[in-house]
Amino acid sequence: MQKVFYIYFILLFLTACRGREVEIPLVFEGERLVLWGKLEAGEPARVQVMKTFPAVGPVPEQNAVNNATVSLYKDGLLYSLLSSLDTNGLYGSDSLIVAGESYVVKVEAPGLTTAESEEVTVPASLPEYTYTRQRDAEPERNFAGSPYQDRISLRFTGNIHRTYLTLGFLAYYEEHNWPFNWPAMDNIVANEEDCHTWSSFYELPYGRLFMMNGDCIPVNAPLSFFVVTGNGSRLADGSWGYERARKVTMQLACSTKEWFLYNQMEYKQPEGLDHLALPPQKAYTNVKNGYGIVYGYHAQEIELH
Repeated sequence: MQKVFYIYFILLFLTACRGREVEIPLVFEGERLVLWGKLEAGEPARVQVMKTFPAVGPVPEQNAVNNATVSLYKDGLLYSLLSSLDTNGLYGSDSLIVAGESYVVKVEAPGLTTAESEEVTVPASLPEYTYTRQRDAEPERNFAGSPYQDRISLRFTGNIHRTYLTLGFLAYYEEHNWPFNWPAMDNIVANEEDCHTWSSFYELPYGRLFMMNGDCIPVNAPLSFFVVTGNGSRLADGSWGYERARKVTMQLACSTKEWFLYNQMEYKQPEGLDHLALPPQKAYTNVKNGYGIVYGYHAQEIELH
């Protein structure tokens, strides 16, 4: 009986693994402009311009658009014409983005439909807050195998209604800086649907930022985060130990709702084996006649003590 069951299992396995052709029509509407624009208060204007390509067939070696006319409008008036900065479709100007002002990015390129962003208002200011730092707190998770973690607790004392907050931490070591951090398990915002998401760009210093919908945060309620402050490494005598962080900084930012919605959708995209069972999520965009995202950002960095 055991042998019969074993043979049946093998046959079932081989049958289940047999290849099957599945035809899924993929409609391509033609090349469209793709805009990536971060309008950060106090920083020069920067916009990257690319274009779409068919979902089937070879991936083009270059899909940047380097011959575009990129115009930045502030409060309905032309504010700046952005110049090409490199061969990767990056455009910029020395004109600084002003907090509290509203902007529209418009891009024209030969052979492509003109695209423009919806109006984006850069956050005027950051909410008032206080923080406490508990060094070498009892860790809740095994971050990077390090037992050394600090617990950072924040309280927002100002009005955060209709505000989208972004928070990140960075630990500095002699040779590397590491952004290992995670919200504490008792955080209110981390346990509510549509109240938080992540923004992950590991090529940037803070790498992985936690995003919060301010409407989900009760005033004066503590929000706590754990930050790794001990990096496993070989010590001078050759033994294995932990190098302690020489300083920790926090980036607190306000962003526009568009940036929160875009990252919320990206965070839900299937990865790895999930591609076999889960359909892709439609990406959020605020670009007319094109794709991509243009958003406002207002950030502050502070060294924690």
